[in-house]
Amino acid sequence: MTQQNRIEEFLRTDVQFDLQWADVLIEKAKAAQQDTGYQWEGSANANLICIDGTGVRLEPLHEQYIGDLFLSLDSFIVTLENWKKKIKADRARS
Repeated sequence: MTQQNRIEEFLRTDVQFDLQWADVLIEKAKAAQQDTGYQWEGSANANLICIDGTGVRLEPLHEQYIGDLFLSLDSFIVTLENWKKKIKADRARS
């Protein structure tokens, strides 16, 4: 599975259509950008999400993935912001 596929799977399984959860994750990543000593961990459906000053690590909770996925804070924030835009656009069309 490619990194892009892992990210898409994370969005579908762990963020889903919950804009508030996406906002919480964005806030945590922004806090880590401001304070390199910041650390936060949260469990989602398929991954443990670890956010700190060095970036974001998605650690699989099940054996569906081989190894952890690492993202920069910037790319994690952009990914979540784009996911939110997609959800809002889909809802507007409904």
